[in-house]
Amino acid sequence: MKVINRLREIGAYGGESPYSDGQIPVCSRTGDIVEPMMREQWFLRCDEINDHILDALRSGKLSITPNFLRTKLEDWLSNKEPWCLSRQLVWGHRIPAYRLANDGLVIYPIPNDFREWITATSELDAQRILGLGSRKDVEILQDDDVLDTWFSSSLVPLVIQGWPQRRVEAVPLSLMETGHDIIGFWVARMLTVCQRLTGYLPFSHVLLHGLVRDSTGRKMSKSLGNVIDPNDVIDGISIDAMIDRLNESALSESEKKLASADLRMMYPSGIRECGPDALRFALLRHDLTALDVSINISETAVEGLRFCNKLWNLCSYAKGLWSKAKSAPETRMSVHPADRWIRSCLGGALRSVRMHIDDGSVHLAFSALHKFILAELCDVYLETTKKALWSGDEKRINEIALVLHEVIERSLVVLSVFMPFVSEHLFDDIKTNRQLSIYDHLLSENELSNAMDSELEIAMSIGLAVVSTIRSLRHEFELPTKLPLNISVCSDGPSLSDVESVICDLGNISINSYNRFGSLLENTSLPVPVPGHPVILGVQLDVRFSSFILNRICFNHILLIYFKGEYSELLHKRITSQLEKAEQRKMQFEAKAHKYEKLCDYEGIKQSLLEKNRRKAAQVGRTLTYDQCITN
Repeated sequence: MKVINRLREIGAYGGESPYSDGQIPVCSRTGDIVEPMMREQWFLRCDEINDHILDALRSGKLSITPNFLRTKLEDWLSNKEPWCLSRQLVWGHRIPAYRLANDGLVIYPIPNDFREWITATSELDAQRILGLGSRKDVEILQDDDVLDTWFSSSLVPLVIQGWPQRRVEAVPLSLMETGHDIIGFWVARMLTVCQRLTGYLPFSHVLLHGLVRDSTGRKMSKSLGNVIDPNDVIDGISIDAMIDRLNESALSESEKKLASADLRMMYPSGIRECGPDALRFALLRHDLTALDVSINISETAVEGLRFCNKLWNLCSYAKGLWSKAKSAPETRMSVHPADRWIRSCLGGALRSVRMHIDDGSVHLAFSALHKFILAELCDVYLETTKKALWSGDEKRINEIALVLHEVIERSLVVLSVFMPFVSEHLFDDIKTNRQLSIYDHLLSENELSNAMDSELEIAMSIGLAVVSTIRSLRHEFELPTKLPLNISVCSDGPSLSDVESVICDLGNISINSYNRFGSLLENTSLPVPVPGHPVILGVQLDVRFSSFILNRICFNHILLIYFKGEYSELLHKRITSQLEKAEQRKMQFEAKAHKYEKLCDYEGIKQSLLEKNRRKAAQVGRTLTYDQCITN
């Protein structure tokens, strides 16, 4: 208003006109109005230094993981515009530019080149360049601008090598890991600046991770209240403590209100204490090389805590078994199929871990080890050891003890890369050599290369699928697990004879014979397919209700299971009920097929709807054909 009043006083006020598109920039922190000003800036020419890095990419001296982000770096380097280095801030590295002061008065002759800015490493260096020596009657001023933060941080690979005091004579780093969103701001700047200053690339491989988002896909932001402090997952925190911390923050009241509501919705009971290894587990369960990583950190960390408990139970079971090993362990390795199989699986897991780490897929490396420990070591191998433990088979217990020592120790050594605390604690508790720590062991898949047996693993995979199907069959027909089943195997595929003892123990079955595929089944056999493998289970029923199941599905493997006695009547009732349901399903699909056929016959129907109804009619027809095949 003072400006307007003054204009009116001098007769220069011409009135007001509306301008709705005008915007006044205001600093979000201080509330001050931001006024753009024309100022001289320092720039760095980038055409030549960018070309050097592009050549390194094309020649293979520099690699990017994941590879599809290489284009993003190439696009950034292809932009040859000068880089503005100046920042008008009160913190940062001051630009090393100097000039003479004394109000612009030159009190003695100097070359014209020194009347403007010069660059020097220090004020003393600037005095040397200007030829001032130790004169005190001339003042030298350094530019008040500071360097762009990305320029300062681009020197990190050199500084850690002692530069500039020490000369860099090789590539400082083998790997640089960072987020893909700053590939141009930081990665490109490190490459160009370090290569220009030393003649060497700062690193030869770049691994880029995605942006970590919350479980709903939103970017983590303090104003949204969805940022997770790692200490909250490690130590645990109540929802009240989370709200109190939020209220003490510098957010506005409206932002606090929104963030508080989100916190109460996402963590109604706070965050459970999980520990650092469970936090690592939660992060490693996601593809960190994806562009966006949506993660529910608290729930996944609880899964990691359960995995830690599983490891503790594994070691506890092993210690109980070792206590029953009466004699000293044998020096030669066991030839039992379960022992050879688990050692072969361990060798394969070690190979996968190494391969995926070399590829930069850390999450896949952890997944391979996690799968081995849970699905193969705990869920299968330990189950094969229980019969010997319960029966007191001393020879077999000694064999198992030797194998468990090797497999668990090696597994914990590899796991220490991902979950160091629980791995070291359990390793120290079970290790055979009390003088060595977990970090004294260097493992390689080559150490188990002789133990790897692909044919055995294939046979075991089929055998485990058979056991799973038998268990599903028991559950479906409510048959007790203690009921032994007699089986005949017909197959043209890999023989299961090598793993027969393992299958029989796990499934409580007996294999009577092996026959070629296509062999005639008995009239009272019920073929049941094994999902994921060319296997069929044939259940032997009595003649009262076997006629309607003679033509069931057949694949390459056929298992004939003979049920006798009191369970045959139960099976009769169960199968009759299933056939009735199948008949009802058939009638429903026939009605649908009739409806779609009538719609297709309607003359005024649109072409798009006609094609849609024809597709639905064909789909119903395929379903009816499949059901007819099953029930015939």
